[in-house]
Amino acid sequence: MRNARKLTLALGGGNALGAFEAGALGELICAGRELETVAGTSIGAINAALFLGARDGDPERALKRFWEELAQDVFAFSRDEQITRASASALLFGRPTVSRSHIGSLLGRVESLGAMQDQGPLTSTLERLVDFDKLAQSKTRFIVCAVALDPDEPVTFDSASTPISVFHLLASAAIPVLFPPVFIGERAHVDGGVALNLPIEPVLASTRAPFDCIALDPFALGGKAPTSLGAAGERIQNLIFGMQSERILRDMKLHRDCRVLHVTYRPPQPESVAKAFDYSRESIRMRWKAGEDAMRHALRRCEEKPKENLLRLEQA
Repeated sequence: MRNARKLTLALGGGNALGAFEAGALGELICAGRELETVAGTSIGAINAALFLGARDGDPERALKRFWEELAQDVFAFSRDEQITRASASALLFGRPTVSRSHIGSLLGRVESLGAMQDQGPLTSTLERLVDFDKLAQSKTRFIVCAVALDPDEPVTFDSASTPISVFHLLASAAIPVLFPPVFIGERAHVDGGVALNLPIEPVLASTRAPFDCIALDPFALGGKAPTSLGAAGERIQNLIFGMQSERILRDMKLHRDCRVLHVTYRPPQPESVAKAFDYSRESIRMRWKAGEDAMRHALRRCEEKPKENLLRLEQA
């Protein structure tokens, strides 16, 4: 890379859509760029931990292994049927390496569980793939975003002052209702996407200028008015999280030597209302490839001399 400016990343939440970020990180590894700061929310934090703290020293292998273990082979007669079956299975029964379903107990009206699934398998998976001592010693500053309860407020866990543990990652990815809150100390925490799905603000607040920030956003605004119930559900997800990102981008105050490259995921094939739970192998492959393309495009733009503080990019 000809450009010597520092590089930072903001990785948004999106559950199964995180394969887009994983593909982008794989491309970043190939480019050999070092990172000054990485902030992640939910699956973005998990991808970042695999990238920065891979237990075997091979972050690309760790990312591929995590997502290959998540991928689901689904027999179906059409793409739509494949997506429906994969997402329904993940919601009802979980995935063996990340979540365990309580559907049987819930059907038995055991209301004390408080969630549809638990993250026990994810704990084991992360401890197997991530060396948390190595993560703590990384030269790259790592910031994990979550939402704390009682009182309710967004919180960040910063490796500059707090050794990041598996519990910080679980807290950041604790989707309300689906998973129970995660206690760190005496305080409960839930998924950071509730308040800060695209964590640009922590990067800007913790990194000295000049730098470029590549913000990978699984949810893009825009498109035609929906004409079906499924399309309406898919579109509302983009609106909820995309508008949150727009507010952050609108209100952020950038030093004149800083630049944010907002990279949104726009699928080459239509997604579904349950896209965040679609772990079908074909969907993961498609999103991974889109992430590779997006990062190549973003890195090319990073080589250019900054002319504006905010660039809006889509995968090339």
